[in-house]
Amino acid sequence: MEAFRFGEINRACEETTSTQDDARALVERDGASAAGVVCSARYQSAGRGRQGRTWYAPPGANVIHTYIGRPVALAELWQVAFVAAVAVADAVAVFAGDVPVRLRFPNDLLLRGKKVSGVLVETATGADVPGGFAMPLIGIGINVLGAVDALPPEVAVRATTLQAETGTAFSVGIVGGQLAQALTHRWNEWRTGDGIVTTLAAWHGYHDPEARRMFTLPGGETALCRVVSVAPDGMVVIELPDGSRRVIPVAHVLLP
Repeated sequence: MEAFRFGEINRACEETTSTQDDARALVERDGASAAGVVCSARYQSAGRGRQGRTWYAPPGANVIHTYIGRPVALAELWQVAFVAAVAVADAVAVFAGDVPVRLRFPNDLLLRGKKVSGVLVETATGADVPGGFAMPLIGIGINVLGAVDALPPEVAVRATTLQAETGTAFSVGIVGGQLAQALTHRWNEWRTGDGIVTTLAAWHGYHDPEARRMFTLPGGETALCRVVSVAPDGMVVIELPDGSRRVIPVAHVLLP
């Protein structure tokens, strides 16, 4: 399969509502030919994370990118979240030095237990996108600059920045460039060879096995669970607070 590269075309702007929305509009207009484009901004006024949460990003302090992937079969879309998670971990590890880089299911990146990056994967379709396929919109935010006390109090309790954890004010552009390289590598690795098997092996290497997150279980029950493992067939093993375990489809969590 021909190697694919992200970021050769960068649709950059000073300010936008959301790079996800910019990328969606581009796919709806240009279809499959938009694959590989990155939409970036110094500031977005309506950035969002998973489950509709707001993503706080001071102007010029963060990497704010949305990468447009090639069309992916709907049954494989859940895998993109793990490809992106591993790529972000790879990129941040270049700058983190001795600070351990950990992932909390599915793709929250943690430094010393606080979130420094998040991933939001949405989809779009347009011309030349086959039926049964969609183009992933891979939204990635990395907190690069600033002290934790500069963040809003409700954000500072759970978030951090690369500068706060390492003591170094890295260039946002350099971090973003490293991210594009890492995502290109992990995407091509996923699309060739053992595919998701290799991706998940890398993901488990970064995964924090003690991290918890809230799950909505079949039947509507919610519980703070620990993720034990994710299998290539798309099933995730979770451990409930009472120590019991359940196996649920990961797509039910990532693609509600």
